[in-house]
Amino acid sequence: MIRREAVAVFEPLPRAVRSARRFVGALIPDASQRETAELLVSELASNAIRYAPGRFEVRVQLTPMIRIEVRDASERMPSMMTPRTDVERGRGLRIVNELATSWGVEPELGGKVVWFSL
Repeated sequence: MIRREAVAVFEPLPRAVRSARRFVGALIPDASQRETAELLVSELASNAIRYAPGRFEVRVQLTPMIRIEVRDASERMPSMMTPRTDVERGRGLRIVNELATSWGVEPELGGKVVWFSL
């Protein structure tokens, strides 16, 4: 079995969302999986920037399955929301839930990892 793994650390700046998308997209050969992974990592990276202090890390693991993790320094666990239709935010985890094969949150000392698989 071929296994590839890559990790990148990003500053908590809005432009890091685009950088995280490019990082993930460069690693995934299948176009449809790449597009989904880029969308989902941008949702998780946006949350990391908005709700966690400091840098965040993106880890991509390629085995027969794709697993992408976003690690940040907030111990606050995310939750799926049901925002009103006139609110712009609050749909990120719903999008992850709909498009990922599986996803979850793992607490860590000093932070958490939010991950999804395709």
